[in-house]
Order: sequence, then C-alpha cells, then structure tokens
Amino acid sequence: MALGGLLHDIGKFALRAGEGGGRLWDDEAHKDFGYKHAELTAHFLTHYLPEQWIVGEAYEGAANHHAFQKGPAALAVAVADRLSAEEREKSEHAEPLYLRPILTRVSGGAPGEWYAPLEPLRMERPIVFPREGAPSGRPEAEYKALWDEFRAKAKALKEAFAQKGADVTAYLASLQHLLLRYTWCIPSASYHTVPDVSLYDHSRTTAALAACLAEEDEATLRSLAHSPDESEQEVALLVGGDISGVQDFIYTITPRGALAALRGRSFYLHLLTEATASYLLRRLGLPPTNLIYAGGGRFDLLAPRTAGPVIAEVQREISRILLHHHRGDLYLALACRPLARREFFEGRFSEAWGALGEMLRLVKERRFAELGDEMYPLVFAEGRDRGNQDLECQVCHHEHPQTREVREEDAPAWRKCPACIAFEELGDALRRARYLYLEEIPPVEVALGQPAGTYEDVLAALGLRARLLERPPAETSEGTLRAQVLALDDEALNALQFAPRWAVGRQWLVNVTPIAKGRVASNDELAEASRGIARLGVLRMDVDNLGHIFNKGLGGLASLSRLASLSLSIRIFFEGWVEALARQMNRERANSLYSIYAGGDDLFFVGAWDAVVDLAQRLSSDFAAFSGFNPAVHLSGGAILAGGTYPLYLAANEAAEAERQAKSLEGKNAFSFLGRALPWPTFAQAAEEARRLDEWVQGGKAPKSLLRLLMRAQEAYEEMVERREREGAEGAPQGYYGPWIPRLEYALTRLAEREKALAEDLHHLRSRLREEDYRSIAWIGLAARWAELLNRERSERR
Repeated sequence: MALGGLLHDIGKFALRAGEGGGRLWDDEAHKDFGYKHAELTAHFLTHYLPEQWIVGEAYEGAANHHAFQKGPAALAVAVADRLSAEEREKSEHAEPLYLRPILTRVSGGAPGEWYAPLEPLRMERPIVFPREGAPSGRPEAEYKALWDEFRAKAKALKEAFAQKGADVTAYLASLQHLLLRYTWCIPSASYHTVPDVSLYDHSRTTAALAACLAEEDEATLRSLAHSPDESEQEVALLVGGDISGVQDFIYTITPRGALAALRGRSFYLHLLTEATASYLLRRLGLPPTNLIYAGGGRFDLLAPRTAGPVIAEVQREISRILLHHHRGDLYLALACRPLARREFFEGRFSEAWGALGEMLRLVKERRFAELGDEMYPLVFAEGRDRGNQDLECQVCHHEHPQTREVREEDAPAWRKCPACIAFEELGDALRRARYLYLEEIPPVEVALGQPAGTYEDVLAALGLRARLLERPPAETSEGTLRAQVLALDDEALNALQFAPRWAVGRQWLVNVTPIAKGRVASNDELAEASRGIARLGVLRMDVDNLGHIFNKGLGGLASLSRLASLSLSIRIFFEGWVEALARQMNRERANSLYSIYAGGDDLFFVGAWDAVVDLAQRLSSDFAAFSGFNPAVHLSGGAILAGGTYPLYLAANEAAEAERQAKSLEGKNAFSFLGRALPWPTFAQAAEEARRLDEWVQGGKAPKSLLRLLMRAQEAYEEMVERREREGAEGAPQGYYGPWIPRLEYALTRLAEREKALAEDLHHLRSRLREEDYRSIAWIGLAARWAELLNRERSERR
C-alpha cells in the first residue's frame, strides 16, 4: 500500500519530461485511468517495478487511484491523495513547472518570486538555494535530463531486487531515498495551483496515509472517500516521540577527551532517535514512509487509528530499556492523538501538531510513570550504585563493575565506565566515517540484574546495530533481518550500488572534524589556530520562533504536506548545508572548525574563535538567502571565547546564555559576541568596522591606541546608560550624553593631526559616530575590541 502511495503520481514527472506512455489516450483510457499522468504511472510500474510487485496493492493503488472503478487499494490511495493534496492553493498560472520553496511562503512570504532549480539534490549552493525571478531555462529539457537520470537509477534498483523473496521494505526505503534525490524540486501541484509542495513530500505523505488505511475495510474506505471535508471521521493517529534529558546527557563530559565524548554523545542521540522511531514502526508493522520527521531528539509519524494500545506498550518497552541502561538520565515520551478528516483541511493540521506537542510536554512531566510497580526493580536492582568510589565513573558518576582507569599522554588518569569510553570511541570513529551502516536485528532482551551497557547495547535492545565505515560493507552480518547503507557525503553516495541485501541512500550529518598531527585537534590546538589571542570559540545558534512558524506561519495553508515540506527544508539546511559550508571553511583555513552537533533547528560548533564568528555570520546570511530573504525567517545565536583548558561544558552553558541574550532583543534576529547582543544588520556593521580597524592597524596606518580609545569610549557610554537606567531617566538621546563625547572628539582630532595619512579615515569614523547621536559607539567600541583581539602579539596571546 505504501509503495502504491509513493509512486501514485510518478506519471506527473514522466509527463513533464515528454513521455508519451504506451497507450493511445482515448475515451477508454480515460475511463481506465482518469488522467494521463495516471496512465503514465501505470506504464512506469510495468517497466520499472520488480515483477513480483507489479500485481496487487502497489499497482492497483498507484495506477487506478483516479479510475472510475476502484478496488480497496485504489480507494485507500485515492483517500490518502486527497488528504495529502489539500495543500494546493489556486493560482493564475496554468501549469506550474518549478517549485516555490516553502520557506519563502511562511508568515506572509518573501518578497519577489523564487523557484528551486530542476537538479538532483546535492549539497551545492546553486542547487539547494532558491533562485529569484522568472526561470530562464528550458523546463522541458531540464525535466527530460532529470527523468532520464532517475529512470536509469530506477532500472538499476529494479534489477537489484528482481529475485523472488526480495525484501519489499528495503526496496521501499531505497526508492524513497531515490525519490528524495530526484523529485525534491518537482511541484506536486497540477493546473492553476501554487507549486509550493514537492512531488517527494506529497508522495511520501500519501504513502504514509495509504499504509494507515491498509487495515480498513472497503465500506470504511468508501465512506472516507465520499464524506465531506468537515467530517469528524477518524483517519489515522498522529504520533510523536521526544527524548528528554538531552542537554544534561550531552554535557556529561570531562576535560580529557571532551570533544570526542561530546561528539559521540550527540551522534548517539541521533542514532537513538532513529532507533526508537524504527522500533515503533516495526512494532506497528509500518513501512519507513510513515516517519514524517526525525531530528534533534524528536520524531513524528502517522499510524493507523487503532494503534493506540500498541503505542502504549511500546512506551513501556522503551522505558524499561532506557531506565536499565541510562538509569533515568534519558527518557522517551510518546503521545498520540486521533486525526479526523476535517483536520486535514483549512490549515487545521498545524493545530493538531501543536496539540501533540502539548501532550508530549505533559508526558515528560511524569517520566517513567507508565512503568508503575515495574520501576522499583529497575531502579533498585542489585549491583546498582552502592557508594563504591573505586567503581564510580568520574564522567557519569554511576558505578559499574568494569570501570577502569584511562590515561592519555601525560594527563592524570580518569576512572571511566564502558559506556563513557564507548562514547569517546564513537566520537573518534566519526572523523573517518563515510558511511553509516544500520542493521535491523531481533531485539536483545534486557536482563534485570545485569550492569548497564554501552550505546551498542541500547541500540541492540531496540533491534538496531550501527557501524561507521570508511567503505561500503561487503555483506550483512549474521542475524541481520535487513540493512541500510547511508552515505555521509554526496561523493560517497555516487559510489554506492543497489543490492538486494540492503537499502541505500544519503544521510545528512554535520560531521566536520579538524585534524592535527593525525588525530582530532584538541581544544588547545583549536585555540592556537586563532588569529591574535589564542582562545577557543564556542558557538550556539537556532531558528527564531520555529514553533510559531510551524503552528501559525502557514495560516490556513498548514496541511500535512506543507508541514512535511517545512520539516524537510529545515533538515536540508541544518543537517546538509551547514556541513557543506563548514567543510568549505575548513578547507579555506586549515581545520579551524569542529561540529559538535547540528540537527533539528539548532547547532553547536567549537573552533578558533575568529573562525566560529565568521561561521555564524555566514550561516545567518545563508539562512536568509535560503528562505528567499523572508523577513519572518531568521536565526539568533551567541559565541563566547574560552581558554583551551576551560571546561567545555561550562563554555557551552555560557554560549547558551549568550544565545539567550541575543534572543532577548525585540524581534530576535540577533547575535551576541563579547558580551553584547546586536541585531544582525548592526552586527554586520560592527564586523565591517572591525575589518576596517584591523586593516589600519595591520598596515601601520593607525596605532593600537586608537582601538583602546574607542574601547574606553564604549565603556564610558555603557556606564552612562546603566546609570540613567537606574535613575529611571527618559530614553532621549541627550540623556546619554556625557563627558566621554568631547573627550573622544578631542582625542580623534589630535590623532588626525598627528597621523596625516589617517585624517580622512578618522573624519569618516567621526561621521559614523555622529549618525546615531554617538550611540553607534556601542557597536564601534565592540568592533575596536574585536580588532584588538585580532592584533594581539604572540607574546600577548595568553
């Protein structure tokens, strides 16, 4: 059923590529298929679907969903198509051939017209960033080139799964990856509709709904097909999963091996999100298409309307696993709510999504309550913490019988348990990885009384085995039910071949690791890579008001497909483009950035301090361009400087506080650096001023005393501001005047008299100061501090 839903509109792709199909389009054909694209879908299935699946639900659902006479499979796909296709908004354009990216549409929309290029999805700027204006290419030729490449891949996929007994779930997963690559940029919309949902997002949500409807009888399907849009008839369940305890878990690290441990723990949370979602799908007997979103410790999926009891049992099963292995540090909250037919229309789906979020919040307030009396033996099992200091891990502070001392180079030894050691090894393995290999296995039962295991034991209990590889695997391991090989970069994807043993595809993962002396660079080495003062930069950023964008940003247009498109767009930027940009910057400037995590809608990087600030600026401007400069879509963030030996978890907390400072500004859309939060446009002015001052000092045009003069003026201004605020003075510009202004003017005049080559530049600097009644000293002083840090001599760097 999911396969039929996934391919039901593939004929639209063929039609736009100029395919004619194998049948004359006459009254008989119209009666059989309803629309030409449906006949082309049937033609594609006949030639590119493995023979064992050409008959049955897949063919009937995909080929006949517009036919006048429908069987149960065609009815299910037709209902799913109708509910998913509610995204379509009327337009004056007859035939939309280019996709309008969804981020250019939220909260009133971006100015101008924007479209996505007709190209296979790759993490390259000309492809993933929208283009402005009217398309100037030849769409027929572009569709033809895209179709020919897709058709060749589909043929190779068919041949790989041609033998009887091939696994339909593995085939479906490979096909979904293939459709993402080639139909992410194709509009699903047909005549006179706004093309803001891709064929990929429409197809995957149709597939998910069709799978939910597979258990319904024909009478129920006919009732759903003919009931009014305002019907309260239940269609499916919207299910959400949310891992809590993430922040404390990630920052459970020590100074030694901190970067590898932090990276390993954050990657494990990615694996745990995928593992719990996959475990639930398997227990419900659902295909991978039913997973609508997974990232940042959260997942959302669609399930049949009768799945509630199984979901409740899965909640208990996963809670037992996590409580045993993580001792309460991590918890997965599960919640579900029925979706009535009416909630797919008039923008009501976002309300349902928001209500699910509130249900998850309530579940997280009663962690593990679903276990009832089962909780006692799990918490107080024999062998748990008993105050034995020799067995206590100095990282997580839990006791384990296999805790041992670990010594690195000349550093003191640390007692570490197997789980904490495994996280460090996982983080280190990431730097060499090009493939993520996931094997589905029978779940390994948790044995009470046994010590807590490593991340591998947790995943095994959820029926998953994960390996990071430099080359594709040669064969599956013993006991594997099915597998996936996921390339971690576009070049690695091109080297993958379809095989009946596993699904293949692309995994976006921000995996940027600086190398020094053949190993992962240390905090000290990253700090030393900075220009000027040797400091580690710690950066945190996320999207402003993302919850509002999902819940309200699309207004009455908020449909299942549009919200799925929105989720995919956020993933492409944060999990795909962020890595491409950071890798490019590391090539430009020898290994100065290290990704800790980037997923969901937020990111955390460390590196040379000046490099992370540059990264923040570029990400802000790129995200603006990615959304078509939509004024409602923007990022805020904060960066702090720390010594190479400063505890990273403390630096992370300070960076989080800097980010909160930026978000405290009215309208957000800001960045905090060196203790001051500025709106991005003002910060861009400060960055340009810092560049200018740096050039003057570096070129010998200005003395460093100019920087100190501006910094002292900024301090005097801020003291005056604080004093006036304490006194409750009005915010008139003259309320902030003080002796610092004439002193600054006098000093700049004298400097211009001494430094003739600088006189004109100082005249322009004074003009910039006067433009805002000297309030611009707030950001000009920050620029001076920035330039001063860049110009620290080697002997002054510490």
